[in-house]
Amino acid sequence: MSVRTVRQLLKQNGFSRRQSQKKKSLKSHAQRDAQFQRISQLKSEYLADDQPVISIDTKKKEMLGNFYRGGKLYTREQLEVLDHDFPSYSEGKIIPHGLYDIGLNKAHVNIGVSCDTTQFACDSVAHWWETQGRVDYPRATRLGTSEK
Repeated sequence: MSVRTVRQLLKQNGFSRRQSQKKKSLKSHAQRDAQFQRISQLKSEYLADDQPVISIDTKKKEMLGNFYRGGKLYTREQLEVLDHDFPSYSEGKIIPHGLYDIGLNKAHVNIGVSCDTTQFACDSVAHWWETQGRVDYPRATRLGTSEK
């Protein structure tokens, strides 16, 4: 039986190609709304008191090397990359870690090579504080974290 025949039979019987959709939620936590309201309240209080509030986000690990990357670049010549993205050809991995200062609408990005993402996240916050946070918030006594 050919691929074409199988496709036709599937279509005749109401089947079509579909992608899964994340729509089913897990059990709802009884105090979920209260938690988010409290976080929002704290964020407003911190910002009103000129205290820093940051949002922290770790992005997907990327292999270093001459690999294909989605998107386009402005270049003078065509970029040629390896035809396969095997980890054995990688020069290592990087982890982009972003911090967003909600009050000042400023972003700070660190690039790390650590496998310990928890330690790297802590190091990123410390680096942000030493290089930017203490400059922008010289009278800060607290640091808030939140979603954007």
